[in-house]
Amino acid sequence: MEMSLMYMFFVTISVCTVFLNLLVIISISHFKQLHTPTNLLILSLAVTDLSVGLIVMPVEVITFVETCWYFGEHFCAVFPVIAYVNMSASLKVGPGNKSIGQRKSETKAAKALGVVVTVFLLCWVPYYIYILSTEDLTSQSTVLYFSEDVL
Repeated sequence: MEMSLMYMFFVTISVCTVFLNLLVIISISHFKQLHTPTNLLILSLAVTDLSVGLIVMPVEVITFVETCWYFGEHFCAVFPVIAYVNMSASLKVGPGNKSIGQRKSETKAAKALGVVVTVFLLCWVPYYIYILSTEDLTSQSTVLYFSEDVL
């Protein structure tokens, strides 16, 4: 009963992810007035999220709910790469004839995005340094804890 509720919950999230991103993709693709640089960026994000909802989320749900891996050794080795590529897909907007005003606005947006990414990384660097510096102590204590239970 509990597993079926978990499956229903996660499947609902995955289906909502797919359909809502399809809605964004169809809307931006269909209406010409929505073809702005910002909306093309949103379109690219929607395509990436759609692939995550179709490929990554279903497999992650199964690995989260089930106690064993059903997909075999090869897929076990390849799936982290597939998940990484899907979740960190590059945002590409094709080159074209751009006016000077459009280039300026894109440059301004790129600078703002660079500042946001830099601040984000600077906020997380202390956390990663702490985790990496304490990782050896944690892993050794975990090994000792499990080896004492076996004895």
